[in-house]
Parts: sequence; structure tokens; C-alpha cells
Amino acid sequence: MSAGKKERDRIKRRTKQQQLRKARQRSPLDGLRPGEGTLRMYMQKDWKPYRQASIFAVREVKGRRITVGFLVDQGVAGLKDAWMMTDVTTAEFNDILRQAGEITPIGPCDPDAARALIAGAIRFATQYGFRLPANLDKALKVIDGVGDWRQADVSEFVPEFAGSMRDLRARCIGESPESFLSRDDVTFIIDNAAPSLIDEEAEYADDADELDAVKEMVKAMRAMNDAMVASVERWCDETGQTPHPQLADAVNLKLMAAFDQLRQMPPPAEEEAFDPDAIPFPDPTPALERELMNIAEPERPALRAALEQIRQFNEANPEPFDMDGDGETAPWDRN
Repeated sequence: MSAGKKERDRIKRRTKQQQLRKARQRSPLDGLRPGEGTLRMYMQKDWKPYRQASIFAVREVKGRRITVGFLVDQGVAGLKDAWMMTDVTTAEFNDILRQAGEITPIGPCDPDAARALIAGAIRFATQYGFRLPANLDKALKVIDGVGDWRQADVSEFVPEFAGSMRDLRARCIGESPESFLSRDDVTFIIDNAAPSLIDEEAEYADDADELDAVKEMVKAMRAMNDAMVASVERWCDETGQTPHPQLADAVNLKLMAAFDQLRQMPPPAEEEAFDPDAIPFPDPTPALERELMNIAEPERPALRAALEQIRQFNEANPEPFDMDGDGETAPWDRN
């Protein structure tokens, strides 16, 4: 291969990487067409006795992944929450499902049935003057909407409010809470100790130090993920390879496995004696296999291929590097 052709190929790869980075900076909702990409929806299986259902959806389109969640209450509160996140990795999405399924199992569901339930929740909340989530329009776009919610079936919804006064004051916007409480067409179960999204937000907000620590940890993990992806992409460019499409997912999976191993390590006896190079860092392979088992089976081969590319990168670059930008290397930089 001539030097000129090598340079042209290198420029093509670099241009493609720049185009991919630019595409990631745009919202995946921009120009999203109904039915485009793939959509999977999940819901709690045994939610009816509680009359509350958590619904999750993940949509993959043009190499991007959009995740949304809905919390349906079959009382007058209707649709209590709707949120959206972009570029959530497979491991992160499975972790969301795992946590939500701790009370009652979650599994795949019929998208039309989920949409009908969400539409009914919107209609019932609107009918009784309850606030709808701020990000509802964006979240609905991800699941291709719910049709005309004004015509939705609400036969299984009941005129009941169960929750705290704080929750009622935050959600009831059609009239004053005092006026709403005087209605004889609604059953009230006021429990000021009842958990709610509003109460949980206040609880976390009360502990500013803990909240800041969580934010810093998330920021650091994102930085490590981005740094390692960028390093592998540079190495691919230098060696004439194409970065695997699942590279970011694989890096995230590898980091989760590394942190899982770190949590199992005993703390050093004395801070002064802490020496990262002297740490007998355990083999991360078992933790990595555990993380892979949490991934849907059809998605595992692509992740294994991306992990193999990372392994080859590590083999070609045995020296640890500053993955989190703090000026120091750590044991997980070498694995």
C-alpha cells in the first residue's frame, strides 16, 4: 500500500470519527421519525394490586440509545413521573431495571398496552387537575406517542388520592388542596409518612454533602469512561482500525467490573502506607463475566468483540495511564 493511500485512509477514518462525535453532540430526538430504529419496553409484572406501574423504554436509533421511564398511578395523580436520558449504556439500563425490579419483577411488555396505560394516566390526571411531568412531551416522542389521550380508557382508574399532604400540594394544580379535599367524589388516604417522588427529592436535597459526593463520583466515572474511549479511538486511528460501535458500552462495563473488584478489597491499614503499585489487584475477569450475564444474551457477542478490542489496546499499551485526569495512575488503569 502506497504512502498516499495510507494517508487518505487515515483521513477518512479521522473524518468518520469527527462526524460520529459531532452526531453525539446533537439530541437524538432531532429529526426522530415514528417507527425509526428499535424500541423495547418493559413494565412491572405484578403491579395491579399496588395500582402503580413503572414503565421503561429504550430506543436505539442511528447508533444512539434513548431511555425513558414513566410512573403510572391508577388514582387521581395519574402520570406521576416521566424522565428521559440519552446515551445510557446497556449495563446502566440493565442496572435501572434491576433496581426497579427489587419490589416486583420487571419484564418485556407489549408497547401498545404500555402506551394505553400511560394515555389513561394522562387523561385521569388532567381530569382531576393534577400536574403532569415537565419532560412528558420528550418522553412520549421516544415511544412514538400514545395517540389521543383524551379518548383513553380509564375504566381501571379509581378516584382516589393516597399520599402525603406534601405530595397533594405539589401535584394538585387545578384547585387549592383544601378545596380538593372537600370533594365527595374522591376517596382520600392521607399518610404523611408515605413515600413519594416529592418527598424523596426533599430528603436527598437535605443532605447537600451526600448529593455533592454522588455528583462528583458520577462526574469522575464519566470522565474515566470518556478518557478511555478517546485513548482506544486514537490507538485505532494510529493502527488503521475502526473503533467498535459498542466501544463506549464495553468501557463502561469494564469500569463497573473494576469498581466491583475494588469494593471487595480491604482498606489499607494506614493511609501513609498506601501504595497503588503494591496493591495485589484481583483479576477483574470474574466481575466482568458477572456484568456480562446482566446483559441480554443477543447483545453479548458485540460487547465481547468490543472488549477484545480493549484487551488488544491494553496489550499494546502496557503502561498505566491517567484515566481520570487526576495526575496519578491507579490499579484499574492497568486492567
